[in-house]
Amino acid sequence: MIVTTSPKPSEKVLHQSLRLAQQLSASWQERAKLSVHRLLQRSEDGVVVVTEREVRFYSSELESPYFFHPSMALVRLKRMLQGQVDTLMDYARCTSGDIVVDCTAGLCSDAIVFSHAVGTAGRVIAVESEPIVYTLAKEGLQDYKTGLVEADQAMRRIELMQSDYYRFLQKLDTKSVDIVYFDPMFTVPVQQSNSIEPLRFLANDHPLLLDAVTQAKRVARKTVVMKEHVSSDQFGLLGFNKRLINRTKIAYGVIEIDTSK
Repeated sequence: MIVTTSPKPSEKVLHQSLRLAQQLSASWQERAKLSVHRLLQRSEDGVVVVTEREVRFYSSELESPYFFHPSMALVRLKRMLQGQVDTLMDYARCTSGDIVVDCTAGLCSDAIVFSHAVGTAGRVIAVESEPIVYTLAKEGLQDYKTGLVEADQAMRRIELMQSDYYRFLQKLDTKSVDIVYFDPMFTVPVQQSNSIEPLRFLANDHPLLLDAVTQAKRVARKTVVMKEHVSSDQFGLLGFNKRLINRTKIAYGVIEIDTSK
């Protein structure tokens, strides 16, 4: 993998690119007059380009560069600020002060909404296993400006960890968090979801296993939630109660934790 900068980088961009090259164990390349296409010919693992605005990942496998963006999280936050109920927050029974573990962070769209919902009294720990996705999310959460104060504050509060979520859950104490959330790669892809296709290429595509759900049930005090395609058989196989969303191809599976035990 190669890490480089935009042409004529500032000192900030230069230092950031050198830091990311070290973190990713990648080769740093002075940009000079080299095109991204030329750099891709030199690296089968892709090219990371640091610009003043964002960090971009290029690959010959992707039609366009991949970079951090809050995506639908911004729309959902605006709706919540207008008093509307967010479906995921409702199903997860998420309230102010909760501790949430998002096991499949990706670019943290759901984690941002959770962070807003739990507020400054709560915590959102987002876990991402893949180095490139983790790096893009980490840099974006720190630097991206949405123009919405509440969204920016929610992003900055997220605690992003690079780890395999199963091993991470194993290390947590019993009943130490309120909500555990899984959004694995769908077993039945939503074909028209263009924003997901790059992530499907970059992300960990291992299926959610019963052992991980068992660990989630051990550490959660309130709910364990999974997002999947509405026609997936994973809800029943993994013990989730499927909750439908009107007129969409996705559904949430919910396991309510029995607090009497």
